[in-house]
Amino acid sequence: YSFGGVVAHEMACQLVKMGHEVEFLGLFDTHNPAAESRNYGLPERLKVFWQRHSDAPLGERLSLVQRRFREGVQTNRSIKAELKAAKFSGPAEAYSDLRRVQVREENWRAMQAYKPSSFKGRITLFKTSMVSDKVERPADYGWACLAGSGLDIFPVPGEHLTLFAPENITTLARVLGESLSGSRPSAR
Repeated sequence: YSFGGVVAHEMACQLVKMGHEVEFLGLFDTHNPAAESRNYGLPERLKVFWQRHSDAPLGERLSLVQRRFREGVQTNRSIKAELKAAKFSGPAEAYSDLRRVQVREENWRAMQAYKPSSFKGRITLFKTSMVSDKVERPADYGWACLAGSGLDIFPVPGEHLTLFAPENITTLARVLGESLSGSRPSAR
């Protein structure tokens, strides 16, 4: 949905440029790809993760760090294997895992090259409450400077990859509904 948010932003800008009204532009935990960000080094990642779980007892925090490390290593290995397979294959069969990886990588490259333009209306950002332990980003994810009529940030539970998980979806739906019912005048 990061890529989807960037696409939604561009579509809204193009629609306004063509004279259409865009009454609502909502982004789900999407960062502006042109905004400055910084990857944390390993010690910083550990510190951020440790602070994120400061309410947990020491033993539980140590277990969480252990699990996060294991999951991170597994994810890293899996992604490297996927990228290797995608690199040495031609176009994959539609709907296959390999095709999903190829599309994800093309989307990533497109997003890195994209320079978003300013949107005349308000932007609504649904930002997850769990701080990333990988990347440092501005609090507004870089959207305030592109929101001509302002930026609303609604905190929602979870982290980027769990935003739409069953345990978070009810709250997300409620917050989305509240933001839609209170949407401001449209952009033109």
